[in-house]
Amino acid sequence: MTIDLELREILDKVLENAINEKHLEALYNSWRLINENNGLKSFKDFVFGNLNGQVYNSYATYHGKQVPKIDEEEQELLNKLIIRRLYGIEPSLSSFCEKHVHNRLESS
Repeated sequence: MTIDLELREILDKVLENAINEKHLEALYNSWRLINENNGLKSFKDFVFGNLNGQVYNSYATYHGKQVPKIDEEEQELLNKLIIRRLYGIEPSLSSFCEKHVHNRLESS
């Protein structure tokens, strides 16, 4: 099983947008509200979970199906892609956290 060029471009854009400052700000605002109400402590885990959902949803939509219809082989492919790319976005996410999340938490 492989990912064709068009789908690769879609998934690359999703992964690229994952570290966009405005996108991270929006996620941070959502996470902060969830954290206040439900105690979700890790912003990074929240971002990674959101990214996982976006990749799965983009893949499923591209293939005209719903996420629960993704088979095991496809899941394995997507999981490998996500794990490989998490290492690439972690430095940018850590930088965002240093500038925004930690400073806001300390000033609260």
